[in-house]
Amino acid sequence: MVLLENLLYEEAYCYFASDLIVEKEKMLGPYPSL
Repeated sequence: MVLLENLLYEEAYCYFASDLIVEKEKMLGPYPSL
């Protein structure tokens, strides 16, 4: 079941990374960089 754990970890990492990007864009200004 190592594969399943890796998938869950990568999914959690993706969510965490996207949250960081959103927070950084909030700090940079009202215009999101697309």
